Amino acid sequence: MLQLDGNALLDNVAMLARAAKLLEVPTVLTTVGAQGGALADPIFTRISDVFPDVTPIDRTTTAAWSDPNVKAAVEATGRRKLIMAGLSTEVCLAQTVLGALKDGYEVYFASDCSAASPSRATRAARPA
Repeated sequence: MLQLDGNALLDNVAMLARAAKLLEVPTVLTTVGAQGGALADPIFTRISDVFPDVTPIDRTTTAAWSDPNVKAAVEATGRRKLIMAGLSTEVCLAQTVLGALKDGYEVYFASDCSAASPSRATRAARPA
């Protein structure tokens, strides 16, 4: 996994979103906890600025692919090749990618637009 500072990650996400918009790539957005303020997160703000007409699917599952609304939205695009990026890469995105692969999709993972959650071990190792 690439080590990116927060600004580089935000810039990369914005660049991927703009490229998808320019190339007219069907885009499905998901979030967890929209009621808790997830849509105000700077990373999501960058994406929604590019796709103001795309309503994110607020899912309750760890893996977006486990949410029937997400799968239906992807299936509705008619595309079999997917580009995925997201946060909590080691859990949420990994499970989503594996689910799509299992269902026969070709998945490309945008690692420079994704981030892992700091592990408990990493947090514990930091000086106080």
